[in-house]
Amino acid sequence: MIKESPEAASISSLNKLREETTDKLGITLNPPTNEDTFSSVENIFLGGSIGGNMTKQLIEIAEKHLIDKYKNK
Repeated sequence: MIKESPEAASISSLNKLREETTDKLGITLNPPTNEDTFSSVENIFLGGSIGGNMTKQLIEIAEKHLIDKYKNK
């Protein structure tokens, strides 16, 4: 079995987080037809919403990690 590089693992994890975030927000990133594509303005608002929620989730993960780290000392 080939081991994934740390960079590839990070990208994979962030992609998974983005998919989970868009599912949670009810956003489809890959529209099935050209009629359903987003305008540039919609992309700005969707991107901000997705990125903001991803950041919030990453902070929650880091906080839990720090709590567990210092709770067990």
